[in-house]
This record gives sequence, structure tokens and C-alpha cells, in this order.
Amino acid sequence: MPDSLPDKPKADVATIRNWLALQRDEMEIRKDEVEVRKMEVENSAVYASASLRAQAEDLKDFRKHETEKFNNILIFFGITLLGLMFLAAIALYNGQQETVIEVIKIIGIFLGGGGAGYAIGHRRGHDQGRFDATPKNSED
Repeated sequence: MPDSLPDKPKADVATIRNWLALQRDEMEIRKDEVEVRKMEVENSAVYASASLRAQAEDLKDFRKHETEKFNNILIFFGITLLGLMFLAAIALYNGQQETVIEVIKIIGIFLGGGGAGYAIGHRRGHDQGRFDATPKNSED
């Protein structure tokens, strides 16, 4: 063998025991880290599940509210239409056909203009992203 090679380091027993103790401690630390990570994942799953349940409940309430609002609007317009038909019938019974025709013309003009204005405004709102059917979450 050539003389230029270094001598093999000699390991004493105390150094090896210290090294083994450090390795054992590192393994315990890694084991604890794995346990902590498992707990984080489990807690995240529980939180996500609770969050989804709360969101589903919120959306259910939102749909219920929107349905009730729509039904109330239909009832209001239905009662209004029946009232106008009743008044028109009374006017026709009393021989005031021209009055009924003029009232129908005026109502038609207002409904046409209002409907067109609503459609234009609604279209502009959609184009600008203002009308979103889902409720906004205040946490975002």
C-alpha cells in the first residue's frame, strides 16, 4: 500500500454511543413530527367538513329566501291584476269603454318602458359583473 493514504480513523465506543443516541433522538423527533402532521390533517378534515355543512345550510336558506321573495312578488302582481280587472269590469259595466282603453294604453306604455329599462339595466349589470346569484362570503 502506498504511504500517502491517510490512516483509518479509529472510533472509540463513547463516540459511537453518542452518535447512536443522537440518531435515536432524531428518530423520536421525526416520529413526533409525523404525529403532529397527522393531527393537522385530521383537524383540517374536520374543519373542512364543518365549513361545507355550514355553507350548504347557508345556501339552503338563501334558496328558501329567494323562493319566498319570488312567491311574494307573484302574489302582489296577481292581486294587483285582479284589482285592475275588477275596476275595468265595473267601468265597462257603467259604459266607460274609452276610459278603460286609455287606462290600458297608459299601463302598456309604463310597462313597456319599465320593462325595457329594467332589461337594459340588468344587461349592463351582468356585463359589469354586478349581478351574482350567490351570496357573498364576508370572510373572503
